[in-house]
Parts: sequence; structure tokens; C-alpha cells
Amino acid sequence: MQPYRDESGSATKAGVARIVVVFALFTAIHLGLTGAILAPVVRKLQLTIVIEAVNELAFVVLTALLLWILVRRLVRQIEQAHRAEREMLLAHNRAAAVLQAVANASPDGIFAKDLEGRFLLFSRGSAQIAGVEEARVLGRDNSAPFPPEQAAIFDAQDEHVIAQGRIQTFEEEIVTPAGPRSFLTTKGPLRDADGRVIGMFGIARDITERKRDELALRDREREFRALVEQMPAISYRATLDERRTTHFISPRLAELGYKPEEWLADPDAWGSAVHPDDLERVLAKIRSGLASGGEISVDYRLRSAAGRWCHMRDTAVRVHPGNGRPEELHGVMLDITDRAEMEAALRESDRQTRLSELRYRLLFDSSPLPMLVYDLVTLRFLTVNAAAVAHYGWSVEEFQAMTILDLRPPEKRERLVRAQPSLATGTAMLGTWTHWRKDGSLIEVEVSRAEIELDGKVACVATVNDVTERRAQELRLRLLSQAVEQSSESIIITNLVPEIEYANASALAHSGYTSEELVGCDPRVLQSGRTAKETYDDLWATLGEGRSWKGILFNRRK
Repeated sequence: MQPYRDESGSATKAGVARIVVVFALFTAIHLGLTGAILAPVVRKLQLTIVIEAVNELAFVVLTALLLWILVRRLVRQIEQAHRAEREMLLAHNRAAAVLQAVANASPDGIFAKDLEGRFLLFSRGSAQIAGVEEARVLGRDNSAPFPPEQAAIFDAQDEHVIAQGRIQTFEEEIVTPAGPRSFLTTKGPLRDADGRVIGMFGIARDITERKRDELALRDREREFRALVEQMPAISYRATLDERRTTHFISPRLAELGYKPEEWLADPDAWGSAVHPDDLERVLAKIRSGLASGGEISVDYRLRSAAGRWCHMRDTAVRVHPGNGRPEELHGVMLDITDRAEMEAALRESDRQTRLSELRYRLLFDSSPLPMLVYDLVTLRFLTVNAAAVAHYGWSVEEFQAMTILDLRPPEKRERLVRAQPSLATGTAMLGTWTHWRKDGSLIEVEVSRAEIELDGKVACVATVNDVTERRAQELRLRLLSQAVEQSSESIIITNLVPEIEYANASALAHSGYTSEELVGCDPRVLQSGRTAKETYDDLWATLGEGRSWKGILFNRRK
């Protein structure tokens, strides 16, 4: 709004000047024309007195008429000027009222000052900020609403703005009735219609909450960055094109041996690091994910700076940043090399397990010894091999209807029941048991067992070795041993070294040696010198041929 200027005085002065000029000009013209026109007649009629009287009368009449016209015109102009002045004053007052209403409606502090620093406008928002009444501030300087230290700062700012003649912005702390608050104040020069600086204006906006939010946002950004840097994954932002140019990447990239700033400087850093055999598959997965709008998750190999191929799991989503920025991919790359290697090892282990199961099946089916697989809880047979069917006489189906107790005679089953707690330890066990076969015959068997997992169940595989014949042979050997030991004949057993390995009680009694003294000695310790050398040569030659030798030897006692 332009400042109001009173122009009625200048208009009146200009009107009076115009009347005087017009009156003087009219008088001169009248006198000149009257003399010129009436002079010849006067000379002829010698009517000087009459002429002068007429001339004066005409002058008075004409002058009065002219003055009446001019004064009427002047009065009309003055009235128009007063009406214009009133309208301008009303417009000025309306504009001032609107400006005051706008200023008061705004929560910002709005003010204006003259060149002396006196307030011309001090809005309601300004009064609330300073904690003073508006009427106590108008016409006074900064010392009215503010403490001296604050007023001195504002005075310096105002002088600088007026001296520079341009709008400037200041961020400042003001002590308000509600406590210290932060304000962003814009100040600028106030100019008249001719562009001359006649004061200054200012708008102060409370930015306390905004600054608090900015500080909170910075804190959250700092926390987020710390979180991103501590995550066991590489966070990134990248373009949507197939080059996937990276705009941001977390410091975790250093774990692959790359510097983040070098990675960001190379638009093709990611594409050139992906394994060539994986690149097309990964790009197809990205295109598919972008088209569907869903999450993109893909595994691939990425070359480290040292040239090692790392297995990465890349998960990303499409993000609209706003503010006119293009869409981006936001994602994380997780190094799953250890997991991938473990999975590969598990796959290899599974393959080996299947091979082992195959080998076990082949061994199970082709084993000459009976093999019985039973449930460790129910003790029911799950399967048996062909050797078990042939040895016991029951079919596979008949076995599957039986338990391991059914292989024992009734009087022997109690022993197996008592042994179950020790059999459940999972360790291999060897023992001799009495089984019976389908034909009712009893056999002595040695059983070894091992726990396995079969179709999700804990099972036990028992390998049976029929020792019935061996036990009979052992019994015969024991009886023979007792016969030799109790024989009245001296019996000495040697090896081919020769060393004495055994001497029965009769031989020990006749020689006078104890078993400890004699066993391990050369048989020559018993020679008396009375037996001919030829006899010994014949003895060893015959034994060396695997034949029995009979003869007489003369030994000596200890």
C-alpha cells in the first residue's frame, strides 16, 4: 500500500494562481480593446466623461462576471479535491484496517518501523511473542517490547537491513512468556511510491517445533545410520535400470573389500561384480519384480575385491521418493556364503547318506548273516533280510507280525526284558542268546546291534551270528583240554621257533619246573645229553613234514 499524501493545499494554491493570471490578462485585454474601439468615436463626439463612465461600468460588470465564473470553477475544484481526499483517506484507512486484520490473524509476528526505529505496526502475534500490549509499543523502538540485550541485537539487524536495502533472513532466539523460542525472521526495507526507503518491515515465524522436529529427525537419521552400519547386511539405494547404478551404499560394503565411495563413483560397479553366469537370471528376476510391484528376492554370486565369489541374498523393494525424484530400488545384500557352503555340504552329506543307504541296502540284502530290523519302542520287526528268512524259516510277512521276544523260548524272555534298559543306550552290544526257529529247534546266537532312523522312526538293526556249532566245538576243546591237563603222561607243546608254549601238570611234575619257568624256553633245557643227535634230527624233520613222531627221549629234571 502506497503512503497517503495530502494534495488539497497544492490544488488550492494552483487554482488561486490561475484566477489571478486570468484576471490580469482579461483586464489588460479589456482596456486595450476598449481604448482602441472607442477612441475614434470619443474624438468625434467629445464625450469623454460618458465614455469613461461606460468603460468603468462595463469593466465592473465584465470583471464581476468573470470573477463569478472563476470562483465558481475554483469552488467546484476545491470540492472535487476534498471528495478525492476523503475517498483516498477512506481507502487508506480501509487498507490499513485490512493490513492490521491480516497481521492480527496471522500467528506470525508482523511489524513495521520508520527510519527512527519506531513501530508503525505491531501485530497481535508480535504482542504475544513479546508478552506486551500493542498500544504500549506503537510509536516506540525495540526497547519497549524486548530486554536491552535483545533490543540491541534487533537494532543492529534493522540498521543493517536499511543500509543494505534488501530483504534478509535471521534465525534468532527470543525469550517469550512461554520460555525461549526459536524464530526465523525476514526483514526488508519499506519504500514509498518513489522507491525511497522510509522504514522497514519484518515477519517473525516461530520455528521451535520445526527445529525440534529437525533435531529429532537428525537423531533418527543418526540412529538409522548407526543401525544400518551395524546390520549384518549391505544396505543400498539404486536406480531401476538394468545397470542398477548405486546412489547410496552402507559401509558394510568394506567387508567385501570395496570402498563405498569407489563403488558409488562407478555406475557399473554392481553389474561388473555379479557372476556372469548369474547376471541374466538376476536381471530377469528384477524385471519380473518391478512389473509385479512386489518384493524382489534373488540369490547370486558377487565377486569380492580379492576375487573371491561370495554368495549374496539380495532383497529389494520399489520406492517412490517423491519431490520429483525418480523411483529407486531400496534393498539389502546379505552375505550367505557360509550358509550356502553349509547347504552345499548338507546336500553332499545327503547324497552320501543316500549312497550309504544304498550300500546298506545292498549289504543288508546280500549279507550271509541274518539281519533283523525292529522298532526300538514296540520291539516289532520292521523288516529282515533273506539270510534271516532262510536261517529261521519264517517269511518276511511272518516276521513283521512278530516281536523280538517271539524268537526266545518263554523261559528266556525275562532275561531280554531285564536287559532292555541297557539296550536303549544306543551303544553296540554283543551277547549270546538262545533263539528258536520255526521248526522248534534251538540255536545259540551272538547278536550285535546298532540304532538307525528308518522312515522317521528310531529303529534297531540286529546282526545275528549262529554260534551253535562253534559253541559245540568249544565244548569239545574244553573237554580235550581237561583230558590233556589231567593226563598222567607228560605232554609238552612247542612252536616252530622252537619255544615251549604249554606243559601239562605231569610234565611239570616230572621236570621239576613251574609253568612260568618252562613256558617260553627252548626245549633243549630238558635235554640230558643221553639222547642221540640223530634222534632229535629225525624228530624235527618228521614234525616239519606234518607227520607224527614217536620215540624215546632221555630228559633231565631241573
